[in-house]
Amino acid sequence: MNTIQTLKGFRDFLPVEAAKRKWLRDKLAAICEQWGFAPIETPTMEPLELFTGQIGEDEKLFFKFKDQGDRDVALRYDQTVPSCRVVAEYQNTLIFPFKRYQIQPAFRAEKPQKGRYREFIQCDADIYGIKTPDADAETIALSLDIYKQLGFKLIHKTKPNYYYIINYKRKYRFNFRKDILVKNGFDKNKSEKQIMIERKIYRIYDSGSIKFQYLRN
Repeated sequence: MNTIQTLKGFRDFLPVEAAKRKWLRDKLAAICEQWGFAPIETPTMEPLELFTGQIGEDEKLFFKFKDQGDRDVALRYDQTVPSCRVVAEYQNTLIFPFKRYQIQPAFRAEKPQKGRYREFIQCDADIYGIKTPDADAETIALSLDIYKQLGFKLIHKTKPNYYYIINYKRKYRFNFRKDILVKNGFDKNKSEKQIMIERKIYRIYDSGSIKFQYLRN
């Protein structure tokens, strides 16, 4: 009888669960591509110096070691830092604005607990090459559309700082324009992109927590 088991904080996924995870990854990828984001992939292992000085106190969570070439390396801690490396390395090849999404495992040497593992799938989306808040607004809109297409719907406000996020009623258009567009420097004269964004989110605030309830139709 085989007594070897998975390491603490790592998991196996048998066919039923693996199929569910594949469905979710495919769904996330499809939604990102609907918004014009292109996929990228980065190596599981990177030079340690790529992450050093970028994460703060959580550097203690790096899976780091020396490889056979005596180089200091680390497993992918997140998607953001490697994607910045990609943009810097291929800046003469990429077309900007560059809209990318990435769905790959990340590794963190933290104490395993319910819902928190040492290997997990992370989905990231970013826009590079835009100096205005348009990119922030569009990635927020993408995030909300992901929740909507997955079947999440907003519950009622339950406590201070819990805000209504997904609501497609016309009465919230003014609040969204006042609280986000104007506040973050958008021109009051709406552009085509601003109109598109308004159709995706009608009310959103730049602080507080978001609470969703999962409702399958």
